[in-house]
Amino acid sequence: MLFFTQRCSSPLKFLLLVAAFTACGDGEKSNNGGKAQTYNFTSSASVQLKSTAFPLMQPGFVTASPPSCVDNICLTPTELTGKYYAVGLMIQSGGNGMNAYFGQDQWSDITGTSPTFDFSFKSPITQAGDLICCTSEGDLSGDNTYFSDAIYLFGYIDATFTIAADSGAHGDAVGTHTVRFVLADDSISGGKRGDLLIKDAEEFKWMDAAGALSTSRPADAITMNEDVVAFPDPYGDGKGTIAIPIIRTSVNAPASGEVFQVSEEELKIADRTYSFDFNASGFVWFPTLLQNDIGMLESRKALLSKIHMQGLPHSQYGDGGAYGASGDTTLTITAP
Repeated sequence: MLFFTQRCSSPLKFLLLVAAFTACGDGEKSNNGGKAQTYNFTSSASVQLKSTAFPLMQPGFVTASPPSCVDNICLTPTELTGKYYAVGLMIQSGGNGMNAYFGQDQWSDITGTSPTFDFSFKSPITQAGDLICCTSEGDLSGDNTYFSDAIYLFGYIDATFTIAADSGAHGDAVGTHTVRFVLADDSISGGKRGDLLIKDAEEFKWMDAAGALSTSRPADAITMNEDVVAFPDPYGDGKGTIAIPIIRTSVNAPASGEVFQVSEEELKIADRTYSFDFNASGFVWFPTLLQNDIGMLESRKALLSKIHMQGLPHSQYGDGGAYGASGDTTLTITAP
């Protein structure tokens, strides 16, 4: 879940939206009586991905939250680092949807070789830049305009986690591992969306179907679930293209029926910092293994063959574009 606070306002909860990312709005009039229009402005802003409000938990299995961990094996990483292309906010406006982005303007133009930003949840890095508004159409002057979702686009995520010797796992699956989840073609040299690499002797390596490690990508590389490897374009025909899975979480107001309103004036306030505080509990996920199947983790090959990451497409959640639960996150926006 996410929380949103703005200056002295009360926290607002963000709940996971288990759905594919789709473009919203078709230019119709908004419900508040305003005429939908396209906005084109940029505000100076900064963004930070960190883990402070919800510190990373101690190594161990998660069995309660997110819901996918009640039955399946989930682990909490002790560190998350990597590269991201952009972070955004979806704005609902009287039935129309708009997107405001930090880092990149049109996500449909992003490829694996687009500029990236470093992140480390244990050692947060603040990136100065711009908040760009808006794609699609809406009415930022209306009363029925509010933040509905936070959206993330990653190049790759490196997750470090520990499997204890007394867990029931065995072989070289036991111990501390760092796995790289590649989410975009060419985000690493020779990498493809869905690739899994494991850190070995301080170097990330691919693994082939026989379990051999290599510094170059083998033809039979072990990869993530096919719904990541063959990620479908969520926009659909005629609405642009995007080739990188989007992790998306929705915003829920603290009281039933409320929304968190936003306006053009607020979005244009200069020098704000958008801070995303992430709770990685259960973020490393083995969706095909029940908790009593831990003995099947008998090697690093078995580990890579079964591993997944919360928030990425997986067929267990319906169509290929559907998303599982991501970790809890807090978004705090501060202004000068």
